[in-house]
Amino acid sequence: MDLSKREKGLAFGSFAIVSMLLLDQYALTPLLDRQDALQAQREQILTDIQRAQKLFKERKQLAPKWNDILSTGLKHDPSEAESQLLHALRDWAKDAGFTLTSIKPDRPESKAELKEVQIQASGVAPMDGIVKFLWQLQSGAFPLKITELQLGSRDENTDLTLQMKVSTLYYVPEHKAAKAEKSDKVGAQ
Repeated sequence: MDLSKREKGLAFGSFAIVSMLLLDQYALTPLLDRQDALQAQREQILTDIQRAQKLFKERKQLAPKWNDILSTGLKHDPSEAESQLLHALRDWAKDAGFTLTSIKPDRPESKAELKEVQIQASGVAPMDGIVKFLWQLQSGAFPLKITELQLGSRDENTDLTLQMKVSTLYYVPEHKAAKAEKSDKVGAQ
């Protein structure tokens, strides 16, 4: 079977086109897709590296502030933190002419290193006493947050009543928290 020159040309052309399509489908397209995926992965890794470098830089900048917070106001023991907050509330109330009628401490459970002590407090005072008391809360030297606040009065001529929940933090380093948790488990057995 002799093929003419024209038939040989068509067969060669068809073979070349099919070969190119197969080469594209099984070699070139996967190679280009892989290259695109690698480029995207490279960009993600570079972004992660930049974020990590930024975090390290921020950590170096914030470490002195954190150490200062730990040394000046952030307690390591819940009873110390609670005592610090109770004494501050009583002192600030006395200075402001705010009469505390109720104080109730609470320590919610937490597994985090930064834990919270909450105190519900209520009292009465004229408007200027409440303003002064709230200003002292706001400008305290240790971590303090007002989580709830309710202000009211019985009538126009009486003192205002203030009910609030305030919280402060204390820091239990991870290794101390793990030891305390272990001793709690041993004591429960």
